[in-house]
Parts: sequence; structure tokens; C-alpha cells
Amino acid sequence: MSPASGSLPDCVETVIFDLDGTLVDASAVWRAAMAETLALAYERYPQLAALGDADEIYRSIIRPAAAERAAEVGGEWDDELIHHAFRRLLAEHASRDDGLAGELQEHYVAARLRGAYRLYDDATRTLEAAGERFRLGLITNGPSEHQRSRIEPLGLDRYFEAIVVSGELGIRKPDPAIFEHLLRRMDVTPDAAVYVGDSLEADVVGAHAAGLAAVWLNRNGTTPEGVTPHAKGTTPEGVTPHAKGATPDAEITTLDELLPLLP
Repeated sequence: MSPASGSLPDCVETVIFDLDGTLVDASAVWRAAMAETLALAYERYPQLAALGDADEIYRSIIRPAAAERAAEVGGEWDDELIHHAFRRLLAEHASRDDGLAGELQEHYVAARLRGAYRLYDDATRTLEAAGERFRLGLITNGPSEHQRSRIEPLGLDRYFEAIVVSGELGIRKPDPAIFEHLLRRMDVTPDAAVYVGDSLEADVVGAHAAGLAAVWLNRNGTTPEGVTPHAKGTTPEGVTPHAKGATPDAEITTLDELLPLLP
């Protein structure tokens, strides 16, 4: 798909947004926290630095290990998964050191919580404009204390009739139940709502499973294999190629492109 391509139903009355990566730029905080934490690991085991910079270690080792553990245990994503990933990193590339793994987890959580989250430049103006024409809702994955610590301080709560946080329900995207929960709270039918998010796997697949139209916010211009008409490309982190329902109804590269697609 090209930017701002696709079409949406004419009967949309409600727009539901994702939080991180869609309205809030959380990546800078997470990346800084991971870099700061891995610097401590390098002090103890200098050989870890040969694996690459913090971003590379996160992409190739930390995130896959945490995701594998999440698939094994199920349930909500929590910081124990990162603890598991740090243990794996040390055991496989340095030395088994459960004590240091615990220290790294604690440092990472603390560094992330003191980070300064910010809204994307296009978030406020889009919410202001969308709120004049549509009812608005929010669905986000994550522990309650983490997500709420961004929603209220950034002033986002004033825009939404209903806010659903996965950690408060025990269900998370792409489970259609979390979308259905919000629709019931707002008394909205699936065909009258559209979901906007940056994850094909969690947002687009989940929304489609619940009967909603879905807009993929592709800020980085990524072309996922098996999802769009392009012959080849790269699969975004965390996306399963050929995932059922992963083709969005529309694709945008900025939230500024959203309202022109809506009826």
C-alpha cells in the first residue's frame, strides 16, 4: 500500500486509538533505558559489547527471548519477561549470573519509569479534530501503572469516552475480547467503529477479529512481507508474516492523513 491508501466504511461513528507508537512516542524512553542498563552489563562482562549496540542487542536477543517467554507463560506482558531475557543474554553470551540479571531488570524498570514520554507532533491536533466529528476511545496493552502513568500526565484522558488497559482486564490485543469490551462500554457496534494503531499483529489483526475496520499507522514506511501487495519487504518487529486479517483497510504514515480517510 502507498501512504494514506485504502478506504473505510461510510458508517464510522467512533474512532479508537492505540497508545504507544501511535499517540505516544515511547520508543525513545525504552531505548535510552535499555542503553543505560546494558552499559552496566558491559562493565561486568565487556565481551557483551561485541554483540552490537544496545538497539541491536535488544532486537536480536532481548526482545526475542522475552517474546518466547511470553508465549510460554501467556498472560499480560510484564517486567519478569525482561528479567528472563537478561538471564538469557548473560547465560548465552557471558556467564550465568542471576544476581546481575536481577539488577539489570531493576535498573531498566527504574530508568524507563523516570523517562520523559512525549506525544507525537500529530497526536494532539488529530485528537482535537477527530473529537469534533467522532466519539473517541483508547485501547492499550500493558500493565495499568505503566500505561496510566502516560495517559493522564500527557492530558490524553480528556479526549476519550472510554479507556481500556489490558493489564486491568487480563486480556490483551490481539484478543478480540478487549475490543469487544470497549465497544460494549461505549455502546457501539463493530461496523460503526475503526481502530488506529501501529502494530499489524496486535492492532490490525485484533481489530479485524472483533469486526472493526483497521487503519495501520506505518510511521517508518515499512513493507511487511505477505501483508501488502508489494512483492518483497521487511517484516516489522513482532509481526507474523501472512497473519490472518493482517491486511489493513487503510494505511497512513502520519496521523495527519487519518481524517481525510474518514467519512
